[in-house]
Parts: sequence; C-alpha cells; structure tokens
Amino acid sequence: MESLYQAFLNALAAEEVVISCPLVAHCFIIPGQHQNQLVWCQLVRVPQVGENIELDFLWALTGRDSYFVESISSEYREGKTTVYLQLAAGRYDPYYQLLLARARFEKKLTHSLERQLDEEQLRAWLLTAYGVTKASPPVPDVPARRARKHS
Repeated sequence: MESLYQAFLNALAAEEVVISCPLVAHCFIIPGQHQNQLVWCQLVRVPQVGENIELDFLWALTGRDSYFVESISSEYREGKTTVYLQLAAGRYDPYYQLLLARARFEKKLTHSLERQLDEEQLRAWLLTAYGVTKASPPVPDVPARRARKHS
C-alpha cells in the first residue's frame, strides 16, 4: 500500500496524467417535497452557479419549470466524470443568496430551522434577521423645465 501511495505521489510530482475520465455524465438534482428528483443527461455546456434553467418537462412532476443552479459538484470514478448540478426552484436572486450565505456563515440560520421553513418563510426570516424593510424605490429628481422663448 505504501509503494502504491509513493508511486501516486511521484506521478503527481512528475505532472503525469494520473486520473483519466473521458466519459462525462450530468445529473440535475431537483428538490422535491419528499425526495429529490434526479435527471440524468449529457450537456454540451455546463451551466454556472446562479444560471437560470428552464425544464418544461418537469412541470408534471414538480409543478415548476423554472430553476437555477444552486451548486455544482463533480465525482471522478472508474473512468467516468459525473457532474452534479443542484437546482433550486425559481429565479436566481443574488441579494437573497447573499443574505442566505451570510446567515449560514454567521450561524444565525441552523440546518434544522432552514429545513422547517418554506421558501417564503425563509425569505421573511432573512429580511427580519437583517433588519431589511421593503421601502418604496426612490423617486428620481426630474430637472425643471426651462421656459421656451417665443419668437
């Protein structure tokens, strides 16, 4: 076992190809009420975190067709790469995602509390936790009209 480990480290140091995974599969992980739905596919381009995804065929299964990529992870095993794309329902809202990340980082939002709240409740909790109020947008200043000269 030790000699295999040393051979692996030597290959890494020599910048040799150590892992080769020519086959690639993609898996959308779609949150469900009772369990996640997995949709296996092959994509030409991998969507990025925050990118909106329209999956019309899921309407019958989940009642939604609009999602965004929440996170991406990859697994390399036996010559195959599997890219997992965790989706979240709705449209990507960077401000909401920032508040959510902040609450998790500051440990204000526990895993159990997050699981108990639905999306609307979670949004309301985040806005309350960070003292955000829904103010009306500011009215822009409109320059005064100049009087026209009559000739």
